[in-house]
Amino acid sequence: MIRDEIPDFVREVGYLKGWYLITLARIAIVAIALSKTIATTLAWTRYYTL
Repeated sequence: MIRDEIPDFVREVGYLKGWYLITLARIAIVAIALSKTIATTLAWTRYYTL
């Protein structure tokens, strides 16, 4: 019974890790896009105010 239970547990952990990594990657992509947008906006504001 133990041998049958281990693969399910490993699969669950692997699935959770994969989901966690995908979520982190999405957050990182959004954060990078936002920072680029903010940086561009700030650059344009500085350019126009100077």
